[in-house]
Amino acid sequence: YVEIQVDSNTAYEMDSISNDAIITVSYENHPVKGKLVIKKAGEVLESFGEEFKYKEASLAGAEFEIYAAETIYTADHQVDEQGNRHVEYEKDTLVATVVTDENGEASVDNLPLGKYRITETKAPEGYVLNTESQEVLFTYEGQNTPVVEQEVLFQNERQKVEISVQKQDAETETPLSGAVFGLYNQEDIQADGKVVVPADTLLEKAESQEDGFAAFTLDLPLGQYSRKKQLQTDTFPPMKSWNLTPPTRARKSRSLH
Repeated sequence: YVEIQVDSNTAYEMDSISNDAIITVSYENHPVKGKLVIKKAGEVLESFGEEFKYKEASLAGAEFEIYAAETIYTADHQVDEQGNRHVEYEKDTLVATVVTDENGEASVDNLPLGKYRITETKAPEGYVLNTESQEVLFTYEGQNTPVVEQEVLFQNERQKVEISVQKQDAETETPLSGAVFGLYNQEDIQADGKVVVPADTLLEKAESQEDGFAAFTLDLPLGQYSRKKQLQTDTFPPMKSWNLTPPTRARKSRSLH
């Protein structure tokens, strides 16, 4: 209810017959709206001991598009002259485009109630695009709930690195076993803004097998790496290096003589 106090400062009309004061009070009902919160997470480098250790963290820079997953109508159920309800969004209409912030979040406010589809269109650098769309449904939850909130989580896989080298006889190109190689990082490797592996650190040794291949098995972060030297007493081949950063495919193999 509304209490109204009428005094000499109140503007009002007078009923011409009863001389009663006529005061008009207007009530407005605002339609319930939806709020969509998108969260983005993936593995980031945490530390290095004998192996690289990763942890899940929020990711910035992921881009999403939000579409109407169905035809979405106005909340007042009003119709046009042909008896058709007024439409907010036709099915498959692009409603919004958002990018996750430094907290790994993006949001869309004031969405009319209905069903929406969220699609990732750009992954953060160093991560694989998540191609699975998600849907959310905003439904009326009562007169005391002006905003209905829905939250979705998208996760991204890291781009992985695989490095192998092959030892061959210089004249016959026959694969040779028993050659030992060392893998080094060409630049500092950082985690949370701190250097966890200084440049030119021996990360791993690998020995060539019968097929001549020596495979490095560390779960490496993207970066620049080199097979600097052959850890044995025979010939000393030139340095070989790999730059493993997006959009380069994170699988490298090299033949050495």
